[in-house]
Amino acid sequence: MRVLSPDRSRSSRMTLPIALVAGVLGVASAAIGQAVDREQTPGHFFQVEQPIDTARADRLRSAVETVVRSATARGAEPILVFEIRPGTSDYGICIQVADFIAQKLSRAEKTVAYVPEPLSGYALFVALACDEIVLGPSASLGPITPAGEEVNQGLIGFAETLARTKGRPPDLIVGMLDPSNELLRVRTADGRTDYVLRSRLPQFETENAVLSTEPVWQAGARGKLAAEAARSEGIVRSFAADRGQLARIYDLDRITDSTALGADTLRPVWIQVARPIDGIQESFISRQIARAEKSGANLIVFQLDTPGGQIQPADELAQRILRLETVKTVAYVRDRALGVGSLLALACDEIVFHDDGKLGKIDATVTGGGKVEPLGDRDREVLADRLAALADQKGYPTAVARALVRPDVEVVEAIDTQTAAVTLVDREAIQADPDRYIEQGTLVLGDELLTVTAANAQKFDLARTVLASDEEFSALYGLGDDLVRLRGPSWVDSLVGVLNTPFMSGLLLFVGFFMLVVEMKLPGIGLPAITACLAFLLFFWSRYLGGTADGLEIILFMVGLLCLALELFVFPGFGVFGMSGVFLILFSVVMASHSFIIPTEDFQYRQLSRTLILLMVSIAAVVVGAVLLGRFFPSLPLFDKLILKSDPFSFSGTDVEKDVFEPESPFAFLLGETGRTTTVLRPSGRARFGEIIAEVTAERNFIEQDSLIQVVDVQGSRIIVKQLS
Repeated sequence: MRVLSPDRSRSSRMTLPIALVAGVLGVASAAIGQAVDREQTPGHFFQVEQPIDTARADRLRSAVETVVRSATARGAEPILVFEIRPGTSDYGICIQVADFIAQKLSRAEKTVAYVPEPLSGYALFVALACDEIVLGPSASLGPITPAGEEVNQGLIGFAETLARTKGRPPDLIVGMLDPSNELLRVRTADGRTDYVLRSRLPQFETENAVLSTEPVWQAGARGKLAAEAARSEGIVRSFAADRGQLARIYDLDRITDSTALGADTLRPVWIQVARPIDGIQESFISRQIARAEKSGANLIVFQLDTPGGQIQPADELAQRILRLETVKTVAYVRDRALGVGSLLALACDEIVFHDDGKLGKIDATVTGGGKVEPLGDRDREVLADRLAALADQKGYPTAVARALVRPDVEVVEAIDTQTAAVTLVDREAIQADPDRYIEQGTLVLGDELLTVTAANAQKFDLARTVLASDEEFSALYGLGDDLVRLRGPSWVDSLVGVLNTPFMSGLLLFVGFFMLVVEMKLPGIGLPAITACLAFLLFFWSRYLGGTADGLEIILFMVGLLCLALELFVFPGFGVFGMSGVFLILFSVVMASHSFIIPTEDFQYRQLSRTLILLMVSIAAVVVGAVLLGRFFPSLPLFDKLILKSDPFSFSGTDVEKDVFEPESPFAFLLGETGRTTTVLRPSGRARFGEIIAEVTAERNFIEQDSLIQVVDVQGSRIIVKQLS
């Protein structure tokens, strides 16, 4: 027998309590973790009544998306339970609902179909689209094809794809769709049990060693699985007599009934887009979106009534809408969403048309001033790619999206043999893969741009529905009276829009630069400098709120002014600081006029050229104004009081004002001469040299009035002086 040493015995006695405590803490931690998981995995119940029509499908989809977005915003992944009631529904709408559940709910932890009563018909596709199925004690599944109807062969591919997606035997689901095709349960030598249609058995036998076969369906019940049979075939997970038992199966405290979402659940915001989309409009809408997110809104409605706009602001706004993952977005085409306004519509989760709504026909850009410019070929290609990308992400037909901007796109309605779904594709896709598609008809001939109207919006798979009034829209989404309506830009946005027009932008630049020149010509007054600061402040403020200017442009402009100040006050005549300051100021103004730095597209080159022309016109106006200022300003009766006057020079007891030295007189003889300042030099001013009074510039810093100075340099008409101690 091994004897423990005292140290090891003590260690063992200490280890036992620690282990017990650790075990208790581990159990408690696990329990807490389970409680947290249970809290973070909410269950939501949705009742699917039949017949499933478009209105019920839309309400179901809206309710599900709202629940998923809300849960995702809290960092949770919900369990979604769909109770499917018996009845008769059309296969087209059932396939749409099934595809939505199977493909669009990846952010949910699990989807569960609860079938409390016998379920047959095409609504069974909805149950099979869920991750798991729970049956009532007396429930059964199948057949899918209603009695007396011929089997739709086009649905076989969809049934197989749906079965493989959810990990169910494809032939078993096809057998439920087509009971006339005998289904066999096949046991193979490797111990597996498979379900094979009689027509596919020879091919199966060539690939597997078959031991035995037996029919799956009971006598007189082809295509139908009773509750126990469905469980034994692996189609059903479990049984539940009611919702409470279902909640216990999935370890949920309760299942929230989310079928009917009222105004207390929805937190909607309504944003109008009622003018051409430019930088101002893009900035305004982006701010409204940010406010909606901050307020906790989970539904944003964009009411579109726009003739189009500029490509880049519209594209940036579409990308901003596309990034709203926790907010449902709806484009309400109340009147028109023409031109690049179509980008906004395709970026939304759903599109709803009013009877008067129109969308598409992207053939030109429209500026804020109403100027229309036709699209170039390069711009068409860029827009076609971006529209197709938006359509692909939001589930709209990409062929239709391209046809909105490219007149050569031919849109064809066809059956996709891989999914058995009717889809809209362009002619090029069919020619590239002719075995995949079965043509049903041509919707767009490819000889002109497509304009989608309320009459054909559903045919092109763009519109969720078509409404006759705003009240119908509110009823469709259950908005009630709590909708926040943002009727358009405020007075600030309107002011920003006015200041960003080419005329006002040029005027602000002219006033700013011209007043800087006046301040340098008339130092010490201060009013021109204040006016210049106000003009530049309005220019950059309007550009900042307009979305084209940021902190970088403002910093570059301030650094440019600083370099000019150094050139004038610290290093006069040096040149480097002056040139750098002028370059930084002009560069900042150009950058603040649009959101790109280096143009890459045709429309960007056009914007840059307009900005450079505007800047050159403003500078030319400043030069002309400076010339006129030097010639006429001193003689004006009112403004001559602003010109710096020399101090009277006393001679022989009488006050005599000496002649002012004319600018065109030669100054070389003054080099090395001494004199006194008659005004403050900031850094320019006037000084007296004997009986001559001339305009001079201080070499550095300011020089007070009546200070002794000496001429150190003469540069043309510029006399540079320094102060003598």
